[in-house]
Amino acid sequence: MSNARQRGSYAKFICLNCRKRKIKCILPENAQAPDGEGNNSGTSPCQRCAIKGLECILDHTILGRPSKRHKPLDGGLSMSVHTNCTSGQHGTEVNPDRDLDSVSDEGLDVVDEYLMVKPKAKDDVSPRSEDHRRLAPADKFRAMTSVPYLLSMLLLRDRNFARAVQRSRDKSGKTVFGLLDRPLVEQLGQSLIWHRLHYPDIPRLSGLHERLLTNESGSEDISGALLLTLLCALALDVAGSQVSVKENTRADLEALIFTYAQQLLFTLPPDRYCILALELILEYRPLVFATDRITAAQSVRGRLTPPLAREVASNVGLASAPARLRRQLGDNGEIVEQTLHECLQWYRLCFTDIFSVASSESREHIMQRLSGENVNEIVSLLQDLLGNSRVPHDLHFAVHSLLCQARQLQSLLAIKANWRNLSALERILEGHKEACEAQKASLGSSQLASEIGHDYAVAISQLIDAQLHGSHCFVSGVGLFFCIMAGNTKAQAATAHGDTEDVVDAEQAMQVSDNIIERFAEPTRDQYAGDPYTAFLVKHGKSRTDDLELALAKFLAAADGLEIQGIPYLPPTRRVVCGILAICKDIMEGNAARMKGWGGLHDKVHMQMLLIRSCAETLERLGVVKGETSNQAVMRGCLWASTARVLRSFCGMLAKWQKWCALGKAAPSPDMLVDSTSAVPAEADRLDDFFPEDFFFDWDLWLQQNDEWTFV
Repeated sequence: MSNARQRGSYAKFICLNCRKRKIKCILPENAQAPDGEGNNSGTSPCQRCAIKGLECILDHTILGRPSKRHKPLDGGLSMSVHTNCTSGQHGTEVNPDRDLDSVSDEGLDVVDEYLMVKPKAKDDVSPRSEDHRRLAPADKFRAMTSVPYLLSMLLLRDRNFARAVQRSRDKSGKTVFGLLDRPLVEQLGQSLIWHRLHYPDIPRLSGLHERLLTNESGSEDISGALLLTLLCALALDVAGSQVSVKENTRADLEALIFTYAQQLLFTLPPDRYCILALELILEYRPLVFATDRITAAQSVRGRLTPPLAREVASNVGLASAPARLRRQLGDNGEIVEQTLHECLQWYRLCFTDIFSVASSESREHIMQRLSGENVNEIVSLLQDLLGNSRVPHDLHFAVHSLLCQARQLQSLLAIKANWRNLSALERILEGHKEACEAQKASLGSSQLASEIGHDYAVAISQLIDAQLHGSHCFVSGVGLFFCIMAGNTKAQAATAHGDTEDVVDAEQAMQVSDNIIERFAEPTRDQYAGDPYTAFLVKHGKSRTDDLELALAKFLAAADGLEIQGIPYLPPTRRVVCGILAICKDIMEGNAARMKGWGGLHDKVHMQMLLIRSCAETLERLGVVKGETSNQAVMRGCLWASTARVLRSFCGMLAKWQKWCALGKAAPSPDMLVDSTSAVPAEADRLDDFFPEDFFFDWDLWLQQNDEWTFV
């Protein structure tokens, strides 16, 4: 041991803050052992405590064997959530005076180039990138196909997201009855108009309030109390609401929601109020069960509440509601409204559970989530409901929305079953487009305006139109992706050997951008000119960018112009937010492919930047409550404001790409490329030297930690 290297002070002492967070404690050389009372006033604080202004109390380290490596988080993604806090590494200086809780209004301090890897010259490569653990292809593929998973991973790396989340059980003994009296509850109930469009089984708040007050059983109704408290909190967030409450009412309601939600998880009472509360939590309050920043980001995936809600639904018999409703329709008798509500709620739960997972799952796995029902039967039943005059008009939006989701799932399953057959793929895409157009036409021909009012009819028509177009973008994108996969060399070889398994190779999927560029860029485009897969991509992909831009425009039109009884459009559900992120991501990836293959951007990139920025501003406006700034909304974990920061980062990325093109850093447009047989170096070769490989779908480099980011 005499020849052993002298161990530094970091091996002798560690501060209590770093020990609690299980990170390396960087101490100065004059670190001294604490006295008997634990004081070490003569020692300078460690680097992290100095930066954050924390009280640095040293303690002796406990030497032993090296600690076990942390298991990867969901999907094998290994992350160190307490790195990049040291100064001077890789040339990055940390200013101790900087307010780490401050957030830029532009959101660009989250990450300068958020979408993918930051393009650098070969002599300007981060030395950390080689040492960083690379994700497995399956993990990258999951991030590519599951937007909730991807959004969760991105928010997890944002140090400011949900930083102010502090959950504590309510111990004051307050109840929702003590916070809100009956007249106030009735006022709040009038602000839930938009919520009832999506969830028509939301009860009248005054009736629920009265039921809980006159509970004859004497036992506490946890699900009813949670639902009432949650609905009151949602009503207070409505922008057009004129209800005024005491200053601390919002905070008290949030504490009650957390308390009731914890009790609900342990008991899971078998009633429909429990199911509805879990649904509303997932879509409007996904951070209810989060206790810190890490669990807050993971809650965005929505993998906790859907299985619980389906378990409760099975216990109360909702799974049999579709069969009971079919019998009622077949007997030409009266439709029992409760059965109709139960059927719609059951389908909502099924679709939420299916679409919250990666779309790359096998057909068998997806079909198992339908609990034995055939998706074609679901589509048929929902179509019958729309054509039945006995269905209440206030349920038309819910039926239309579920029919759109059912057709989307129907097309997805059909594509997965026939992804090697181009003619079948074409029939599926055209059939889905025709079905969406027919459903849209039925909206205009309905007599909803005379039955439920003009503003209701306009809102239903415009929202369903936007949902149908988004569904078309999703299905067409999946079809184009599987066409590219079927046209690669490996898939064609498997088809020639009779292998028709409907599983896409993740390794091949990550090379989709290279396949696109190889088919349409010089000098290899000529060899694919007569290929049927190329013809399919040209036919069904030529309007892809226009469709994506139109989807964003439809969302903006709904968010900015719709009102029902004076209540403006509310913050969209978590599913809609993820859809907006997916569309913006696709637009960015299209421009990234153009940069890699041809060195230019789309002709309408200015319009795309305007649309993405407008979506960011709209999400901020919808998500920020009165008296709160966008920065504060991000700190408390607002999903809408935090997603807006991601979209603003996209705009920053596009602006930088535009600058490169203006300065001549990128190659010319495709028709100006130098012939590869010329003695002059081709611009494409110089482009390959300047941009990294797999620029289009390099999820590993996009998601990796970078010291220039404020992500942990």
